[in-house]
Amino acid sequence: MRLFIPSFAVLASVLAGCTPAEAITPDASNDVDCSVIAFYFNREAARLGVPEDQQRATAAVHAWYSKRVHEIEAERGLQAIEKRADPLLVRLNRDPASMLPASSACAERAVRAGLR
Repeated sequence: MRLFIPSFAVLASVLAGCTPAEAITPDASNDVDCSVIAFYFNREAARLGVPEDQQRATAAVHAWYSKRVHEIEAERGLQAIEKRADPLLVRLNRDPASMLPASSACAERAVRAGLR
């Protein structure tokens, strides 16, 4: 599903122009980071009214990573997730365009792992 990558690119370009980001660096190999990024862009896709196919793509990535994070929560607890997720969400809210490379990498990783 190559639609995932353009979906994030469109959203990041629409949301560009925010203030500088926090020092946290997203890790596209981290399921928590990818879940937070996918959550944010899924929410923004709906809010901004992007085309339906792009909304479905962001929703699919979000659902895929959400499932993985629920498994992590069961193993490590919610506080472990929040410790990483909270500062990342702050950065996303301040500078979503800076997350475009991580967004694309997360979507590509999900597709390589079987998301269809």
